[in-house]
Amino acid sequence: MLKNKKQLLGLAGLVAVGIMTAIAYAMPTPDAAAIDSTPGYECDDSVAGKECASTNNDINVNVTINEATPSATILAPQDGSTTVESVVGVSTNYSQVTSIKYELYYGDNPNPIYTTTFNPSDDAGTHNFTLNLANLNYGYGEYTLKTQATGINGGPTREDTVKFNYEAITAGVTTNPDGTGDVNIDVTVGQGVDKVTIYVYDEKGELVKDKDGNDLIIKVDPSEIDPSTGKVNVKIPFEENGLPGGEYTAVIIAQDKDDNILSMVTLKITYKPVTPDTPNTGLAALSELNITRLDYILTGLIAFSLVAAFALYLVFRKNHRS
Repeated sequence: MLKNKKQLLGLAGLVAVGIMTAIAYAMPTPDAAAIDSTPGYECDDSVAGKECASTNNDINVNVTINEATPSATILAPQDGSTTVESVVGVSTNYSQVTSIKYELYYGDNPNPIYTTTFNPSDDAGTHNFTLNLANLNYGYGEYTLKTQATGINGGPTREDTVKFNYEAITAGVTTNPDGTGDVNIDVTVGQGVDKVTIYVYDEKGELVKDKDGNDLIIKVDPSEIDPSTGKVNVKIPFEENGLPGGEYTAVIIAQDKDDNILSMVTLKITYKPVTPDTPNTGLAALSELNITRLDYILTGLIAFSLVAAFALYLVFRKNHRS
């Protein structure tokens, strides 16, 4: 009888330890419950009249700081950007300067093709104006914009430089737009573009063939181009032509009405065919159920408790008979 009591006490102790362990395991860790509520601020020290913004999600504070030293930073156009618009907006943030001289260069030409000077009447602000590249008659290509800002009372001169491209077309890649694994190319055309043609090459640099063995060359219908925005979305039919997954290169060429090439854009494309989903059966489907870790623990404890209760019942029944 004494031996049976010890067994019962031991079994009850195991149940208690299991319950306490499950509760402790399911409790959230301190790191998960901690929230940093200390507001912070981020500033861009390279910009005159810089904006200092709060990083706290609940607070949005902008503070403009006027620096004592002269500064002039080109905000637009952005360095490395590309545009199809012949009229380019220029925006410069300045502080503590008496004059800002602008110089525009084309390609490798060492001499400026356009110059202008702005004399601020206030200590800090933003100067905005436009450049009409069509009037300069240099056409498409790379342009460089430089500024020279002179400080107040003959202070030091500050300079800034950005490079941007003026092209007949711009293009970007959108992968898997409709769930098929195909690739779409978003093209924006500028003035004077009459034809847009897309060539697709494989990893070996060879022109891709379609399902009929012909070169995969896509000619964009001019009627598909939105006249108000100059944009057109072109589908590259990888799946339709049974092409294997891999790396490809798309070359987009813009031509005028006389078939002269105006601009050319090269894009890298990664094609990943979409395989059909296979149905999950048996235990594999459990991964899709919305069952939390606590649910698993509680279910196990319930099963363990039932087994323990049944064992206690058998022990008491045996003792009662004896």
